[in-house]
Amino acid sequence: MMISSAMLWENFLKEFRQFIHMPIMTGFLNMLTFVCVMRVQNHFAH
Repeated sequence: MMISSAMLWENFLKEFRQFIHMPIMTGFLNMLTFVCVMRVQNHFAH
């Protein structure tokens, strides 16, 4: 039985949005983004 990837993707996004709305998750993502940005900046600074 084939499930279209579009349906899977939509379902995933829906779940992901609900997940994101959790404050803990938002803080975690912000921290993760910050760390990534710092690493990239350090990488290009040298």
